[in-house]
Amino acid sequence: MKFGMPLPNSIQNAPELNLGLELFYTGFLDLTSCRQTGMSLGPIPMLSILEYGMIHGIEGEQLEDFIWFVQRLDQKYLEWSRNRAKSK
Repeated sequence: MKFGMPLPNSIQNAPELNLGLELFYTGFLDLTSCRQTGMSLGPIPMLSILEYGMIHGIEGEQLEDFIWFVQRLDQKYLEWSRNRAKSK
């Protein structure tokens, strides 16, 4: 509670990530700025995901998992974004 105000509901009831999953979520958040924008948002480029993984020392099966999870998070984010735009 900062400034005497309660925390927003989305923070109070935020889901807890299982140990190790923060790598994928943090990667997604870092990479979301790499997407192309135009008439609508585009997906995070695969090369950006690979480069991020290499820079952060992610390799082997963990890199495969990283790519898979970031792409799934990105798909859900794009779906949410499109639905949000339609409802306005």
